[in-house]
Amino acid sequence: MSLSCAIETCKRKSRAICHCCNKNLYSDHFKEHVDLINSRMNPLADEINTLDNQLSLLNVDEIIDKYRQKLDKWRHECHATVDRFYEEKCQELQQCCVEKAEQEATHDDICSLKATVNGIKRDINQFEENGIVVDVNPLIINQNLVYIEQWTSNELDISTLASPYRTIACSKDNWLAMTSNNHFLLIDQYPNLCLYDKQLTLLKEYPWEYAPIPDMCWSSTLNSFIIITNKNGIFLMSESLASLECIQTIEKKRWLSCTCSDSTLFLMMNESGSNIFQFNLLLSFHFMKQWKSPRNCNSDEIINNIAYNNETLALMIESETNNKKPIELRSLSTFDLLWSTTFNAAYHFAPWSSRVCVLKYNEWLVIDYENSRLFHVIKDGQIMALSLFSEELTKICSLILSNVQSCLTKVKESTQIDNQEEKIDDKSAFAEPTDCEELCIFPPSEEVKTLLTDITSQIQINIKQLRHLPNYDETTYNYFLDFLYDFHFDGDSFIEVLSSDNLLIFAHNLAIFIDSIQACRECQSGNLSIVKEFLSKNPSHKDQPLLNGYTLLYVATANNHLEIMKYLIEEAKCSVNAQNQNDSSANMDTPLHIACSSGHADIVRYLLHKGANCYVQNKKEETPTMIAKHNPALFDIFRNHFVLHYLLQGSRSCDLPTMTIDDEISKLKYDTSLLEYNCTWEFKPLHQLDWQKFAEKESKILCKTLRETSDLDIFLNVEDQMYTVSMRRFLKSGNSTQVNENQAWIRCRGSSVYNFDIVSIWQIMFTQHGCVVDKEKESPQLKSIDIPTIFNSDQFDYRLNSWYNAEEFLNAAIEEAMNQHLRYLTIRTQLLGLITFNLESFSFQDVNRKIAGYIRWLPRFVSVDRTMKRIMPIDNFQDISRQDQPPEPLRKSLLCTLATADSQENEEISLSDEKDESVATEDVRLYVNNDKIDNNTNDKDERSSENPTSVLKEEHETISMDDEDAELINNDNTENDHAAKEEEIRTNIKKKREDLDRLNAIMKQYQQTVEEENRKLEDIEKKKMQPSKQNELLNIICDTSGNSLLSDEFTLLQKNHEEQEEVLKMKLKELDD
Repeated sequence: MSLSCAIETCKRKSRAICHCCNKNLYSDHFKEHVDLINSRMNPLADEINTLDNQLSLLNVDEIIDKYRQKLDKWRHECHATVDRFYEEKCQELQQCCVEKAEQEATHDDICSLKATVNGIKRDINQFEENGIVVDVNPLIINQNLVYIEQWTSNELDISTLASPYRTIACSKDNWLAMTSNNHFLLIDQYPNLCLYDKQLTLLKEYPWEYAPIPDMCWSSTLNSFIIITNKNGIFLMSESLASLECIQTIEKKRWLSCTCSDSTLFLMMNESGSNIFQFNLLLSFHFMKQWKSPRNCNSDEIINNIAYNNETLALMIESETNNKKPIELRSLSTFDLLWSTTFNAAYHFAPWSSRVCVLKYNEWLVIDYENSRLFHVIKDGQIMALSLFSEELTKICSLILSNVQSCLTKVKESTQIDNQEEKIDDKSAFAEPTDCEELCIFPPSEEVKTLLTDITSQIQINIKQLRHLPNYDETTYNYFLDFLYDFHFDGDSFIEVLSSDNLLIFAHNLAIFIDSIQACRECQSGNLSIVKEFLSKNPSHKDQPLLNGYTLLYVATANNHLEIMKYLIEEAKCSVNAQNQNDSSANMDTPLHIACSSGHADIVRYLLHKGANCYVQNKKEETPTMIAKHNPALFDIFRNHFVLHYLLQGSRSCDLPTMTIDDEISKLKYDTSLLEYNCTWEFKPLHQLDWQKFAEKESKILCKTLRETSDLDIFLNVEDQMYTVSMRRFLKSGNSTQVNENQAWIRCRGSSVYNFDIVSIWQIMFTQHGCVVDKEKESPQLKSIDIPTIFNSDQFDYRLNSWYNAEEFLNAAIEEAMNQHLRYLTIRTQLLGLITFNLESFSFQDVNRKIAGYIRWLPRFVSVDRTMKRIMPIDNFQDISRQDQPPEPLRKSLLCTLATADSQENEEISLSDEKDESVATEDVRLYVNNDKIDNNTNDKDERSSENPTSVLKEEHETISMDDEDAELINNDNTENDHAAKEEEIRTNIKKKREDLDRLNAIMKQYQQTVEEENRKLEDIEKKKMQPSKQNELLNIICDTSGNSLLSDEFTLLQKNHEEQEEVLKMKLKELDD
């Protein structure tokens, strides 16, 4: 089908197509179109002919000769300039060599020659490996193009660096950017850029009016400093700070680091992952290429700093999930990884505190400016082994110890001891402990005074040497100063000359100090035997901050030594929550902090199993849970460790808790209305096993009643049936006339404190127990059952489907576990043995699965007389018709109010008579001063298995009345007429028995201590019977590796012995009455 003509005014069909312009035209119009094209072509053909004639007449050789002469002239002038400059430098070099040759050869000169020979060898090897790289750049000739300087031996060996001879004070408030060339050092000291020479003399200041400078570098090609900013782009600054130019061809971004080669500028930024950009210096900063994440680093890593050297690029990387800091070297041609090394958590790098720069050839220098440390990274990424400051400290301390021991030997030899006049009386010498500062074994003769003065001066000289070591570490030195502080060391000297007795103590403690350094280093390397040996001699140091302020458990955790950790926790009984004490970024860290920072999942799981506290804050106010939330693997471990929510079980959207429930509501001033409900209400018919959830409407009524009111009974209308819920018994009852029909137990799965600010009573119910074989004992009992204090499992009447009131210590343990959001609690009890509670499902089960059941909490009801500030406990299952004050739940806010009033009035709250204190006093003290649960349950388990009754009395101070006392009370007083008197007598008996148990335990401990001290005294008596070995006796007294002869515990008990006996007699007499 023919197309229309391309001419808009023509309506006819086309008959031809123009192949030049691809138009369809009618035959008449096609002819006109061809004529138009021909008319345009003829003038062009004429112009081409004219140009052809001009080219044929052009003499190309003449033009080339003309410009060649110009180039030859330029070459001749350049050669003349080079020759003149060459002669000048040759003369300067000749003069330098003559001066050097006239000097006598020294040891340093020989070392310098050796270093030069080694450098030439390396240059030859590098030349053979890399060949020759030729870059053609514009020739710029000036007097500084060739620079001849005096070199020194070992200038690149950082292990031989001397102490700084001059420093520049810089502010810690802003990021410190700096760079240098062969002549000058440029430092960003806000608000100025400061230029220094090699002697650190300030030459010039340039006011900086732009955005902060994260980094800068020097370009020898441009003979300028390159300065990057995070807002205003890139700038070129002349070497003399005379001019500043903004580079317009590079886009303004948040640049963080820069480096350059002779021809290329590299820029780094961390937006949408880490990105490295490459620009051409010779073509007006033309963009060349870009490397994006994850090509340059992993998704959970961020590049901190970059540095160029020899066609390679070094990357200093920060990990977002752990404390590791990798450094990688990549090829510029392919960006392939050449080598990688990692500074793990043991190096204790602070976040964003490290930089990398070129040292020489293929070697790099890593700077940790937070801790003032340098690390030499050599070929293939190996960290060069340098002599640690702790090693030098050990050597000097050993030297000091040797000198002190030698001095003590001389002092003893110079001291004349008369056996006849200086007999040691056993009673006067050993019956009472003597203050070390008052003990003067050696007479203060002039010779002794001279010896003590000399050794004190020598110790001071040795200590001063530490500050001038090339590998000086301020943190380690401060740790040594803490040791010296006990001996009045201030600044660089002792306040007074060390006396002979102080010198003995100094030698003893210094030996322990040296052993502690060795133990920390061996713990870091994984040598368990040395750690065991140290703690066997010094068990009191198990939780003390040692080298650099780190505990042994922290060091083992940081270096991933699980075997050492198990020994420290399970055998040495180290606290899993011991914190560091130092000035570094790891200050106040616990082992769980460093385990989370390092991403050690197995160690985190082990520490949580051993009861590590997840809410301890370090110096940066971080808890382990704050650190773990960034690591998916650790987040899952903590999610399984905690109960995050009772309404959204298993949800990953819930955040990890950062504080306990008590701390959270205390922060809210006990106003729980600011918190959303986090609980589930359930009911279980008496003769059924499974719990069922209340409807949402019913749950809201129950929550509102318990939080806002103090109603004892609630009426619920469910499906046109009326139910009554007793908030004291947590029992739901219908309107049936049958006793157990339509009755059901209720419970609230969730924290009573978090949801309702209520102090609770915990109960347990057996649904399975091997001792229950009688069917009658499977029927429910409405009244709760108390567990006797003197417990006999063979005689105890076990029942199923009935509630037992938990023992006081079990009640406190469950409450504290709920306070810490824990999912599981494993504890040993008299009634259950070793049992595990699931605080999410509110159930329990033993290891053999022979015992199982449910738990729940009841509100603790009390009668409060706010006028008299009296609180009387009320049994949730007793008749309350005779109570003067209506019962109400005991709330934390009420206890806090009473405690505040007590503090203001500076007197105890009167809960009953001054003579006979009520049990309510114990309740108030228990919950106002609520001690944290012991995380290390192993000690409790062992002691409970040996004597569970005494443990219960000692730890929880609770005891119930036995059957004979109950019978006596019931005979003398009827329950209706003398309920108050009965309660008072019960309380008095409990109190007296508690006091008696405590005193018996103290007396038993006293007797054991006396026996141990008597054995020590007997050993000393035997040695005293040998006058010829009196010097040996002095050695025993002054033995620096031994323990004190008389313990502090013995001294304390000895002073209070008579008083305790009198109190015990009084208590026994009162109990008999």
